Formats: sequence, structure tokens, C-alpha cells
Amino acid sequence: MVALLRSLGPGLLRFGGVSADTEVAWTDATMPLPAWSSKAVDTHEFGDLRKLAARSGWHILLTIGLAHFEPRAAAREAATAKRVLGQWLIGVELGNEPDAYARHRMRPEPWTFSRYDAQVAAYRRAIERTAPGLRIVVHEMQWWVRCGGR
Repeated sequence: MVALLRSLGPGLLRFGGVSADTEVAWTDATMPLPAWSSKAVDTHEFGDLRKLAARSGWHILLTIGLAHFEPRAAAREAATAKRVLGQWLIGVELGNEPDAYARHRMRPEPWTFSRYDAQVAAYRRAIERTAPGLRIVVHEMQWWVRCGGR
């Protein structure tokens, strides 16, 4: 894998997608795996990911789940990712395609931009307390366009 990535030149590995919101949850000694999750991510996986990034020269964008509103778990995951991945972590992305949450029954209707924005603000506050300076990527403009400014 390292040789393949190096052969492509510099790049960005994005870890996310719908599984970040529906299947995978952060866990550590104080955060047990939630009942909704079928897979765990912990410090060990971030260590392995750091090795891959360092050997390949590729950076990382990590999606932190938003579909299950858990700002405390998100903040712990972000802080650990920042500490373990270091310079290889470009930032964290909050959720995957949050504009589709209501359509996929992950949020009740009406799932508006203002409701989304309030939840993102809670995540931002929690993450900024535990991982100051970490870049946070959100889908605000994409959402705003799709919703026609609502």
C-alpha cells in the first residue's frame, strides 16, 4: 500500500463515508462502544494510520460521526486523532452528507440548516476545548445550496 500511494505522488486519505455515521464509533477506556455501533475505532487504529501516513507521505482527513449526536465522544476522538496522527492529520470532517440525515431517518423532519448548525456548533465547542487549533471541515455551503437557503 505504501509503494502504491508513493507512486501516485502527494495525496489525502479521507476516512469517512456513511459508515462513519452509521456503523463506526470512537471508544477508549472511558467511552464504551455504543449499542448502535458495530465497529470501533481506538488509539491503536490511529497509530497504524500514522505509520501509513508517515511512510507514504499522504495526509489524513478523518470523518467524525454526527448522525448519533455525541459531542463528548467526538471531542475525545478528535483530541486523540490530533495527538496520535500529529502533522499527518489535516483536519476532521463532521458527519457524512448531513443533508440526507432526515431522508435516511437519522434526524426527524424538519431537519433544517439551523438545526444542523446548532449541532455543529456544539461539536465545534467540544472539539475546540479538547483539541485546540484542529481544523474542522463542515458541509455548510453544500447544505445551504441544496436546501435553497432554508
